[in-house]
Amino acid sequence: MKRPTGITILAILALIGGILNLIAFIGALGAVFAATAAGLPGGVALAIVTGLLALISGVLLLAFAVGAFILIPWAWTLGLIIMGLRVLGSLIDVATGASVGSLIVSIVIAGVVIWYLYRPHVRVAFGK
Repeated sequence: MKRPTGITILAILALIGGILNLIAFIGALGAVFAATAAGLPGGVALAIVTGLLALISGVLLLAFAVGAFILIPWAWTLGLIIMGLRVLGSLIDVATGASVGSLIVSIVIAGVVIWYLYRPHVRVAFGK
């Protein structure tokens, strides 16, 4: 089956997001060193947590991108998991002071992606 255009778009966006997250991970490593040199233990801990989240997110997005390009069935499931984590992350962000507007936008985007992944032709493309 030919890969639907929407899957290609999602895969490209996931690839870009994965690369940007890995760049953020490298930046967080730099922040760890800077906070250590400055003697800021709280800064070190924050940089480590931020870096690990960026690394995990980057790897998941890259895995989804590759799986979506090749139409591997587990990529469909991974896409749903990533969108669920995005909604959870948005709720945590709002709980820690982020704007409700960003929550709404993030949840709407995740909802549209989940809706798209559940479209019959997309499920068939992934072998679901």
